[in-house]
Amino acid sequence: MHGRPLLFWFLVLAGPFSAQDRSSASDTPALFVQHCASCHGKTGDGKGWTELDRPARSFKDGSFSYGNTPDAIFRTLTTGIPGTPMPSFDTSLGEEQRLALAEYVITLGPPVTRVERSDTLMEFGERPVFVRGMLPPIAAGTQARTRGLLLGTSSGMTFEYRTDDVRLLGLRQGEFCERTDWVGRGGTELKPLGKVVHLMDGGDPRPTFWQDDTALEARMRGSWIRSLDDGSYTAGLRYLLRDGPNGGVALVEEACDALARNLASGFRRTLSIEFERESEVRLRVRHPGEENRLVGMLPIGRLEWIVLRREDGFYECRGFTPDHREGSSMEKCELVLSEEAGTTSRIELLTLVAPEWSTAIRQELGEVSQ
Repeated sequence: MHGRPLLFWFLVLAGPFSAQDRSSASDTPALFVQHCASCHGKTGDGKGWTELDRPARSFKDGSFSYGNTPDAIFRTLTTGIPGTPMPSFDTSLGEEQRLALAEYVITLGPPVTRVERSDTLMEFGERPVFVRGMLPPIAAGTQARTRGLLLGTSSGMTFEYRTDDVRLLGLRQGEFCERTDWVGRGGTELKPLGKVVHLMDGGDPRPTFWQDDTALEARMRGSWIRSLDDGSYTAGLRYLLRDGPNGGVALVEEACDALARNLASGFRRTLSIEFERESEVRLRVRHPGEENRLVGMLPIGRLEWIVLRREDGFYECRGFTPDHREGSSMEKCELVLSEEAGTTSRIELLTLVAPEWSTAIRQELGEVSQ
């Protein structure tokens, strides 16, 4: 996807859709001539008879700004392109007609490579793997992410991020990902295959970093993979914290790995925060207004833990390095970092979920806190 796609001249609305139009749904070429040819020509060569301020898209070229897959073209038929003569046909053409037109338009161009599912399946390996693209909603009530990233680890855990303003959305466990967006020029969403095992703030998380009560933007800078001395790997993201017109505040390098104990399982995020200028950054471990009920806050080993009882009855234990904790309460817990330019702070954030709160769970928290 380009930040601002080229104009995709497609169809021109030709008035209300009648019963006679509906009867022609099986005759897709005739449907194309009736609704598309005035701009794109009877053969799809872009030479229609409607006067436009620039040439219409030639389907014979086989390239589309939104992708040359049936799903991508169907979405354009359904939503149109704001600011161009391309209207939405969501109400004037039925779903089957839009699907048929999408398939037909593809046949007007060069042959499209068809692939088997085995050719699109991405799998875990010993080395972490990243894949970027559009992501479907991670949970009911959340939105699709045009700019997303999946990090698959050798443990079989997938970390799912939005990258327009970097935030961890949740974790999946199981198969990694199926992708078809590389076929032609793309246009289809990635298909994460693992089962969602954890959602950050219901799958639509609030920002992690703040200055006072103003959220900092986390602008994506890239991803990385490093090999360790024992032959394993570590991987993560790099992003710049910005406070708007004043520019960069700090560069964050975030590493992710899975945690599994006998009674609890979860993940760890290790943040290395390098300050570009003297500033104060607040990192929220617990947001105001969270529905999870606070059970307690307790130090165990080198970490401090917030224990929350969730609506589903499970206990969510959030551990963090306590050096910068300030102003914790029933409603909010923040780590406050006041640093000079050129200095670096390192923070660990752990999340373990358990079916109960017991002495045995507390002992496992102590083991990961060593």
